[in-house]
Amino acid sequence: MAERALKLRISSHDYFLAQYSVCSNFRNAAKWVQSSLSATEMEIFRALPWGHLIDISPTQFSGQVFQMLALHLVQEQPDEELWFAIGGTLYKFTYVDFCRISGLPAGAEPLAGAGDVSGQESGDEAEPVGTIAKKYLGGSVDITHINLKNIFEKLKLSKRRDQMDVIKLASLFYIKCVLLAKDNTTRINASSVRLVNDLEEFKKCPWSLRSYKLLVSHMKGLMDGQPQKFKDRKENNPNYRNAKLSVY
Repeated sequence: MAERALKLRISSHDYFLAQYSVCSNFRNAAKWVQSSLSATEMEIFRALPWGHLIDISPTQFSGQVFQMLALHLVQEQPDEELWFAIGGTLYKFTYVDFCRISGLPAGAEPLAGAGDVSGQESGDEAEPVGTIAKKYLGGSVDITHINLKNIFEKLKLSKRRDQMDVIKLASLFYIKCVLLAKDNTTRINASSVRLVNDLEEFKKCPWSLRSYKLLVSHMKGLMDGQPQKFKDRKENNPNYRNAKLSVY
């Protein structure tokens, strides 16, 4: 392997220690959905493209492993792949690998009406908000993870709740918390709130591709400028030991 292909984005001289906070709420999201849905509703949920993830045993996130991978990203690589140079060997992580590990179906390019991983909206703002927004969101598609959870808590107490509406809201919540996890105060794409009105169309949306692209873009951008920030903070505070970083 050519030396150029193994050149790292961050020089070994600029390595630093870091502590990570994880935005993806995988474990709590699973517990919350399982405690909120009936046995029949859970059976329907498990049959969805992402439903199998609900039963995966909890795993411990390793900040050390993530830090090691982030520091070993090579400088030149395809935009939609992750290449790591470790011990003189080049390792590649692709969308195919992501789908194989997660069990999520591989999807084509995102649908026009479902937004994108950057959080930018797509579609016409004048597009009808749909039944879900009218019934549970006060006619608004401007909602965060926390808002959605509060609405669902009220719905859990209703004796006349619509089963499919529950599935739709739970799906929107789960994808927001796990596959496209960001800070809890981040707004959910309005286009996704509209799309969930039709569960069949919502299922067709390539959420696996969205999740993978978010992972790749975040990991590649995570270390941008961080070595210098660490040095500056270390100079101002000799006791500074670990950078504080967030992982989606």
